[in-house]
Amino acid sequence: MQRRLLPLNALRAFAAVHETGGIRSAARALDVTHSSVSRHLRFLEDTLG
Repeated sequence: MQRRLLPLNALRAFAAVHETGGIRSAARALDVTHSSVSRHLRFLEDTLG
């Protein structure tokens, strides 16, 4: 099984959602769009299951 590194931005988005309690507040904290955070979370879900 090949191991892949996860993009740092995706991990930052996940951590920000955890710390702030929501996608919109995480987006504000990271100064990115709501859809960007959502895409990163979707990527992590698809990759990690």
